Amino acid sequence: MFGKRKGNRGYGIQILDQCAKIVEVERTTKSVRFLRQQEIALEEEIVRGGKILSPQTVASQIGQAVREMGISGAEVTLTVPTSEIALRKTAFSKLKDKDMRNLIDVEIHANNTFPFKNPVFDYIRLGKAEQEAAATSENGKKAAPQEDVLIIATSQEVVDNYREVLENAGLQPVAIDLAPLALQRILAYAKVSSAPAHVIIHCEHEYADIVIFEQGVPVFIRQVQQGASYMLDMTNDAMEAYGRHLSIELGRILNYYKYSISAEQKDVEQLFLSARYSWMEPLRSQLQSSFNGRIDDMPIRDLLKSDNDELFHFAVPLGLAIKG
Repeated sequence: MFGKRKGNRGYGIQILDQCAKIVEVERTTKSVRFLRQQEIALEEEIVRGGKILSPQTVASQIGQAVREMGISGAEVTLTVPTSEIALRKTAFSKLKDKDMRNLIDVEIHANNTFPFKNPVFDYIRLGKAEQEAAATSENGKKAAPQEDVLIIATSQEVVDNYREVLENAGLQPVAIDLAPLALQRILAYAKVSSAPAHVIIHCEHEYADIVIFEQGVPVFIRQVQQGASYMLDMTNDAMEAYGRHLSIELGRILNYYKYSISAEQKDVEQLFLSARYSWMEPLRSQLQSSFNGRIDDMPIRDLLKSDNDELFHFAVPLGLAIKG
């Protein structure tokens, strides 16, 4: 999404309220070799809710780590907050990529279909429109074939803010991707079989992303805000509160998906959980009250052939780093 990168070395970076995470990998078409990771603690209140409030300070702190790692000038893939992402599914006439992109651009700016100004976007072709129009033109000929397209958009301002911070930190941002798509890429690279409809939940201290995929395409995204106090002290009570809140929201989302999104009104059958490894079991026990299907960990071990449980904490930048 929003760019491609060249070369075998891959770098992914994720900026959160409390820290930034960098991963370096070496990738081929068949495998991924993990090289190293770095977590950079950020000062309080310089990033809040994914919004960079002090760009110079963030760039300075990331830049120091970049120099220490010896990766100044590296081409990186970054992610913007899921809360700043919007999805739209619509039908268009079948067109070549350039023409399709131009048409979507006109549609977006003419109809103001997204909740932010100056959106930038990418799109995924979904195939023949589910309800292809059978209308005919005035001369009696059948209308042009229609196809469904999923548009993924975010704010140009958000993209520019993140890009400028990384450029000032000494990096070259060449692609922007979504955290959920980065995690879905891990499933693909690890060759993990997934149900036709599955959900990925990614947990950080301050939020959890819940994303439902159909045939590998995101059809629903929501970021659930969590009280930071839930897990900062890592007590059992805090973990339980975090998991209980997440489970309640998951139940609501799955119900909405079944009756408002799923064409066949089917339940989601599989869930992949992404979080610090020490959080996995407590969260799993809470989520089982809302989810009757199979719950699996993200296949970090399978992908990297490693038993280093710390790498679960770096799942998103890992998925960014292996982007081609």
